[in-house]
Amino acid sequence: MGLRFSIDLDDDDLRHFRLIMRDARKASARLAPDDIVAAAEALLTTVDRRKISPFISERLTKLEIDAYTDFCDFRRTHVKSKGIKNKTTDLTRDSWLDGRRTELQARMRRRRDVGSANQKPGKIL
Repeated sequence: MGLRFSIDLDDDDLRHFRLIMRDARKASARLAPDDIVAAAEALLTTVDRRKISPFISERLTKLEIDAYTDFCDFRRTHVKSKGIKNKTTDLTRDSWLDGRRTELQARMRRRRDVGSANQKPGKIL
């Protein structure tokens, strides 16, 4: 089922959008890409979940849970096979797991990006 809607904008609205876009470009020109990503992540983590569409929230949460589940499975099997102590104060274990955690988070972000890129125009995710 498709959904179509239209919005009527007048010249004042368009001027307003152009002004905001120009200001955003100026502000982003002063920042490094990593700073922009960090700011976006901070914003998204502070947004009240009740204000986000339930579909978006569920989709993002599912990706995070899938990645965390994979990480826990990996940790459980490899900690036993490597004979690494299963305590959080073991720095060797923590540093060893950091690499896998980073891989899984990157995979989660790729899936999120690919999923949103495959959506039809007009859909949020």
